[in-house]
Amino acid sequence: MLFRSEVLGELVDVSSVPLLINALSDSNRNGRDSVAKLLGKLGDGSAIPALIDALSDTDDHVRMATSETLAGFRSTSAVPALIELLSSSNRNGRDSDSNSLRKLGDKSAVPLLIDTISNSDRKSTRLNSSHKPT
Repeated sequence: MLFRSEVLGELVDVSSVPLLINALSDSNRNGRDSVAKLLGKLGDGSAIPALIDALSDTDDHVRMATSETLAGFRSTSAVPALIELLSSSNRNGRDSDSNSLRKLGDKSAVPLLIDTISNSDRKSTRLNSSHKPT
């Protein structure tokens, strides 16, 4: 699939955006992941609403690719959805979403980012203390 998505990346242009948006709901996780990245490469802002919807994808890899793509658009319209994901995603997802929020530079995310960091630090401390060498 990677080879096909690389070839597709060389062939698509902005006129392909509607087809790519439809492909965000493809059953193949790798396909959705690649499509999110291609939409970012094309840089057409009309894809932003569909990418925001794709943040709810059940696959973490797709969601992280979508988060990174949205950060590349520099559109703050993704901020509320990214903030919501900070409390519900796994650690890799939180890291990706935090990084995307940082790139977007929206100050409204600061309190939740601080809380996320604090909670991560507390979890790490608990995990480390529960695995003391014997």
